[in-house]
Amino acid sequence: MKYCAFFIIVTSLLIGCEQTTPVQKTEQNRTIVEKSFSKIARSLRESKGQLLYVPIYSELRSMEDQSSKLLNVQVSIRNTDMNHPISIAFADYYDNDGKLLRNYLEEPLKLGPLGSQTIVIRQSDTEGGIGANMLLEWHADTTVHEPLVEAIMIDNLGNKSFAFTSRAIVLKQD
Repeated sequence: MKYCAFFIIVTSLLIGCEQTTPVQKTEQNRTIVEKSFSKIARSLRESKGQLLYVPIYSELRSMEDQSSKLLNVQVSIRNTDMNHPISIAFADYYDNDGKLLRNYLEEPLKLGPLGSQTIVIRQSDTEGGIGANMLLEWHADTTVHEPLVEAIMIDNLGNKSFAFTSRAIVLKQD
């Protein structure tokens, strides 16, 4: 008798539960993602353009014997605006002494909404030195969320890898 009552209660609970279809679940997930992204986007600053300074650690020195370790570097440029493109006017690479080494863009680069681009500085590039950096300028036709610009330094030591990042700072704002 106890088992019969338990079975009836469990069955009625299961029948009374509302099931969501895969389409409803997808819509719920999309709404959650959009709300989360909107919350993050609201916390970002807005601008029509900026001149950015990006620290590049393409070389590290040992404190003990002053030996150098060259690193692979990726400069990641991400348009965080969901509705408007931005244009990267230039991405100039400077060495330890502030001498211009090269411009990584031959012409302005347009990034669509949520678009991204990566500039690679190869490990074999020894010109930058410990204090290498990049100046990057971007513009937009309207006020947009500022892009996220970071340098990612990567290397392998034996069978282990390591990576670290540095984030751009604003030198000038439009």
